[in-house]
Amino acid sequence: MANQNASLARYIINSSSARNKVLKKVKTGKVTDNRDAEHAKGSGSKKPVGVIRKPGGGTIELTVYQEKGVPEVDWVALLDSEEFFSLTREVVDGPRTQFLECTVANVGEDDDDEGGHNITVKILWSDRKPL
Repeated sequence: MANQNASLARYIINSSSARNKVLKKVKTGKVTDNRDAEHAKGSGSKKPVGVIRKPGGGTIELTVYQEKGVPEVDWVALLDSEEFFSLTREVVDGPRTQFLECTVANVGEDDDDEGGHNITVKILWSDRKPL
């Protein structure tokens, strides 16, 4: 299996209100790490004198298919309740990463003229660890 590209990735939520489940309605997902670093500059040097690391968590942006009836996850309820939960991203037959202290930052909706109705969910995470 060496050098094969991954073809599937899934997200798994672990929440007291939404329970522990594989999210089947996710169309797209994007993970962003907001940590950063910059060069430290000394007053008597043209070259950097070190590196300043800036801590931070990150974001996960999900596009989820809108459902009729009771949704797989009520993202607006998670937003309103300000509940913290964990989210795991798993590449099938590949790495798994758990995102900790997640909370929903905002929820939007997107419709098009071809019958596509999606929810966009922005999730903030504080830490992550490989599983």
